[in-house]
Amino acid sequence: MVRQLRFGITIGVILIAVTFILGEVVLRVFNYFADSHIFYDGSYNRYRGKPHVVLYGYTLNSGGFNDTEFIAEPDDYRIIGLGDSFTFGIVPQNHTFLTKLESKLKQRLGKVKVFNMGISQTNPSDYYTILTREGADLKPDLVLLSFFIGNDFDVPRKPWFRHSYMLTALNYIYKVAWKVKDFAGHQPYCDSCDTFVRKEYLRIEKERLDSWQYHVPENGEFPGGNNGLFEGTVGILLSTRDYCKAHGAKFIVTIIPDELQVDERLQQDIIAEYFPKTSRLPYNVLTPTRMLTQRLGENQISYIDFYEAFKNAIPDQQLYKPSDSHWNIAGNEFAAQILADSLVKIIPNRNLIAQDIEHSPE
Repeated sequence: MVRQLRFGITIGVILIAVTFILGEVVLRVFNYFADSHIFYDGSYNRYRGKPHVVLYGYTLNSGGFNDTEFIAEPDDYRIIGLGDSFTFGIVPQNHTFLTKLESKLKQRLGKVKVFNMGISQTNPSDYYTILTREGADLKPDLVLLSFFIGNDFDVPRKPWFRHSYMLTALNYIYKVAWKVKDFAGHQPYCDSCDTFVRKEYLRIEKERLDSWQYHVPENGEFPGGNNGLFEGTVGILLSTRDYCKAHGAKFIVTIIPDELQVDERLQQDIIAEYFPKTSRLPYNVLTPTRMLTQRLGENQISYIDFYEAFKNAIPDQQLYKPSDSHWNIAGNEFAAQILADSLVKIIPNRNLIAQDIEHSPE
């Protein structure tokens, strides 16, 4: 009996191992031809959109960016928008904050072109590479880098299971099937639908809160000395500033708050789920922003911080998708208006320039 049991277990283990190995081979071959974002790739192209794919009724351009083709007139004021999924946009293309920004600036200033070069799941190091490799040919007058406090401080690490395509696929299926309610790209777009199961969204926000401990001491004050990933991130922003300066472009960082920073209801949900004994969050959630703005100021990098505006607006209007850290349509509109009001102060008015040329004496 014992011998039969051992034999059965041995056969079972062998079958599982053979199935796993065959699955590993099949998935690697599949990814070689399909180039799926599911499997790990250190390049920023992993999550780049597929050229000409239709997303929420709008076609991505030939570069896989959530924008029309990158075409500008010689006298257009050119703005490149860099960033992650906030910049790429999880709302329909005509509602992303960069599309709205271009429309608002054209109305007020005339010939302005905004190029959306956002790619989901990227970070400041990727933004710099995208700018230098793909943005230089566009000859920007202004580079607008959107920095998301939620995860732009961290350099993505390859989880141990990412070495295996089978484990990666199983992890993806588990997350998508059980935890994602409104998967990005589904038609039609739903502005009021929860993206994640609420418990999963709270876990994501708790994970981000935990990541801040690398930068934020418990008392919420500024730490001294070298502060790990924070310093590395600031260094990348300095390199981007220097590149823009060398190529005659202005450089502005827009600071996008994590929803946990601006929504007290979400803070209370996190406390109830993870910190019921202390009844408070372990870190001052605003400190990462304060640290960043201090370093940007010290290094003469211009920035536009959305924190106060979103914090004050949240009680009266819904600016984020439910159970999702991204802005909804109203949030994108709100951000675009803040940017437009700020940028009109530094961008030359093309309408006035054209009028001056038209009425200049011969």
